[in-house]
Amino acid sequence: MLASLQKAVETRCDPESIFASIICLGWYDGPLSGLLTLGNSDFRYDLVDDDDVLRFRVFQLSPLPDDSVGQFISAMRKHGQLTDNESPPTPIWAPLWRFPTPEDQTAAEQISDSLLAAAAEPVAVFCWDFDDARIVAFREIADAEATPDDWFVWLELERAEERIDP
Repeated sequence: MLASLQKAVETRCDPESIFASIICLGWYDGPLSGLLTLGNSDFRYDLVDDDDVLRFRVFQLSPLPDDSVGQFISAMRKHGQLTDNESPPTPIWAPLWRFPTPEDQTAAEQISDSLLAAAAEPVAVFCWDFDDARIVAFREIADAEATPDDWFVWLELERAEERIDP
């Protein structure tokens, strides 16, 4: 399944074409953290570095238990974020986090926190170029590998120094 990320780097394909779903729980001009599905596996993703102009974002992937994304979507239905017949937009969904009652919001937050806390140690890192909409680097994390001081150096990338507008 992680091989599809390496293939995305080699073929310069759009990341949205390889992820079945990307649920954004943290957002600032693009995804910061959340849950995603790659192949048949669910992952927690977290921003670990960016280039200060938000062109390149480096994310780490941590495996989640099976059907974590499905459980999250079910909880959003149960607590009023989606209707019973409604599916979240794909591949990217950033829930608005507006609930019918404070109790629904509290329950949804507890479920979300529980799912995210169940993530295993990170297994990979990838860099998403938001201007060109492609994955530009991918690397698996070896067991007990130390966290690098600079993710860009570790991925053999240069930081963008200024925003390049198309």
